[in-house]
Amino acid sequence: SNSNSNSNSNSNSNSNSDGDGEGDGDGDSNGAGQQTSGLTVDCYLDIKSPYAYLALDVLRHNLRPRFPSVRFNYLPFALDVRSYLGDNKVVDDRRGVDYRHDAEGKSGRFGEPVQDEADDEEAEDSQTPRSKTERQSSPPAARSELQRQTVRYFFADAHRRGAMREPPLAIRATEKIWDTALEGMAVLWIKRVTNNDQAKLDAWYDVAWPMFWQRELDVEDPHALATVMASHAVGVDATGFIEWTRRQPREQPVLLQGVPAAGSSHRPTGAGWAVYNAERRIAWDDLGVFGVPTFVVRCEDGAVVPPTPLWGAEHLPFVAQLLRRLLEEQQ
Repeated sequence: SNSNSNSNSNSNSNSNSDGDGEGDGDGDSNGAGQQTSGLTVDCYLDIKSPYAYLALDVLRHNLRPRFPSVRFNYLPFALDVRSYLGDNKVVDDRRGVDYRHDAEGKSGRFGEPVQDEADDEEAEDSQTPRSKTERQSSPPAARSELQRQTVRYFFADAHRRGAMREPPLAIRATEKIWDTALEGMAVLWIKRVTNNDQAKLDAWYDVAWPMFWQRELDVEDPHALATVMASHAVGVDATGFIEWTRRQPREQPVLLQGVPAAGSSHRPTGAGWAVYNAERRIAWDDLGVFGVPTFVVRCEDGAVVPPTPLWGAEHLPFVAQLLRRLLEEQQ
């Protein structure tokens, strides 16, 4: 299906193709190790999207090696899952207890922890979120049965695709709707303190993303993220990251129709939030990015090359064709 179609059709577009780009030719003819083309591919990703995880694997191990003179710039774009897949509200029919995510996005009855539910497993894909005005004016609706079936399909499909990779990618259904802003800020921190060292970013993706998809990393805990960054496997100085991402509790959370708005119980105060929000505004307001994975090809002067942005891993072969054409025009 076409990822430019309506939101109901959007849910299928990433699941139709991994976008491995096989059979697209030899790629970059400028030779390995050369970084002279001036071309950049901005890659918008979110750790909680299984399709972004699959696309990242292709980007790093298939596409990037074929175009060594092109810069692949990884950028965070946290999905607003509740806006298009509803809230994962769970009703215990035996006790009549209404369980929902609290303001911090954690499962529970008004913030209390609850046991895992089979229907509580969340899927992330690249459908269109509602408008900003609509999202701000009403709390998220409870998840419908159709949305639950969609969630189950996403994870079954992603698990199957991951198992077909060599080596296989382990993808387990997530246990809740994760707030992944801090992981996005970790990516920006690594780029900042290492001067965009690609090897350090690769190390982060090699360690942090598999940990998340095996339920071994809490991406809402800045201390956990800092520990992974400072580990021997990644080797990034995390000194100052906690303060950079700090959020202070509010005396009174923002209420929407009597329900605390997601994330409203804390106020961002760390300097990193300005950096993160600036990147988000560029993606959302300037480029019209609405989902992940999304790819934007830029010339040396920063101009966006049409028809990008392109959303969905199925467009990776087309990105490869576009890069080859641009490189040939430079020769």
